[in-house]
Amino acid sequence: MLSGSVAITADAFNNLSDAGSSFITLAGFLYAGKTPDSEHPFGHGRFEYVSGFVVAIAILMMWFERLKNSFSKSLHPEAVDTSLLAMGLRVCPILLKGAMDSLSDTIATSVVLAAMIIMRLTSINVDGFGGLLVAIFILYAGIKAVKDTMDPLLGKAPDQTFVREIRAIVMSHPKVHGIHD
Repeated sequence: MLSGSVAITADAFNNLSDAGSSFITLAGFLYAGKTPDSEHPFGHGRFEYVSGFVVAIAILMMWFERLKNSFSKSLHPEAVDTSLLAMGLRVCPILLKGAMDSLSDTIATSVVLAAMIIMRLTSINVDGFGGLLVAIFILYAGIKAVKDTMDPLLGKAPDQTFVREIRAIVMSHPKVHGIHD
């Protein structure tokens, strides 16, 4: 926020959502591991997906905010800090994220750095457009998170290869004569 860059702010919120998502996912995982009780005789396992869905909705809400801010900054650009220090502070996360194999985050931060370099070299303020590109990455993450949590919540059928593997394991036992459903 100190840089005045909507693209950097969008990237920061993207990173913050990763941290928040990890916390919510951990809490959901811990609750999902609770033993069954009288009200939940099959356990609490699906709570992990519920917490994932909460994260997905939060990501989509953040996407909408970042989209609005980036669109506004595209129409009404403001000064952005494009000093070597500010750019250097973008290079560090790119190197760290690349080493940790976080491709989408690495690309999003690289977009921000590219926008800063363009602004420094040309004096053309493309900050809002950089923010819009980062917002697209956030939208993709949100949609993927919704899909990844809704499928198991709604009871999507398992992959047929997985079913065949289970069938083979079960049928390999000499006392099992058949299975169905």
